[in-house]
Amino acid sequence: MATQTLENLTDRTSGPVTVFEPDRFMTDNLAMMPYRSVLCLRPLVDNWRKRLDNEHADAATRLLAERIVGYADAHPEIMCSGVEPIALREHEDFMSLLMAACFPIERRATQLGKAAAPFSMNFVYETPRLRELKRDSNMCYTFNKSPELFFATALVEVCGVILNKYYGQDIEVEPQMVISLRPKTGGVERHFKTDQVLRFFDIELLKPLPELTQEQINELLSNIYDRDLWTRYLPPDHFLIHGLMAVNMIEVTAEETLSRLKYQLLERDAVVHRENIREQEHILESYFNHE
Repeated sequence: MATQTLENLTDRTSGPVTVFEPDRFMTDNLAMMPYRSVLCLRPLVDNWRKRLDNEHADAATRLLAERIVGYADAHPEIMCSGVEPIALREHEDFMSLLMAACFPIERRATQLGKAAAPFSMNFVYETPRLRELKRDSNMCYTFNKSPELFFATALVEVCGVILNKYYGQDIEVEPQMVISLRPKTGGVERHFKTDQVLRFFDIELLKPLPELTQEQINELLSNIYDRDLWTRYLPPDHFLIHGLMAVNMIEVTAEETLSRLKYQLLERDAVVHRENIREQEHILESYFNHE
């Protein structure tokens, strides 16, 4: 079966959504997620266990894997499904090493990333650079998705994994989410796209698998905004998401500023009104000075 890529998760609004508290924005919308998820570190530890057993792995990787696996085996209480994030606070050094599978240690000084239970905002790890950035109260955040589209994207991602695992589909969801940071006092605006690491969680079947025909699956893929349809065909109480999901923020300031400039220039009277010209000047400033 050919891979089906869902790229048409586009916003229906005319511009970005201004967000001053990005975590609150995502928490409020992910709270609507009908599929239950729990935190579990085992998939990530198993990844390191495979590296330890790989005779072709380099010495540094094997040494790191040995320390991670040894610590995990000595603390089975934090390996269980549904472990509370607060229980991991006293294992901060272990979590820092464990997350090297998602956030390479040598890049953390500049990398923006965080990890939590799948589709949750109760983070168990944030890179030092991201923590520093969040403490800066001078930053204003904008998000290129409306709350409705943000929720729709998360819902389709979950259901896409279900269809792939249990219904033999080959679906890739590629949401284009861009978070923009701009000093409230003015200055260079920077843009980041979110890159989700989805390989460390799984979906468990709690009740008999609902029967779906290929025609019904095609109906779902043709109605990606229809929450009622998705949850009717794939009842949330039949599935449990467990594991961990990481998110990297990759800078795309150059690409995003050029895209916004092209959009601006296509508008009527683009170079007539003073406010339009100011916005174009700001876009160009961000393009030439973001590094």
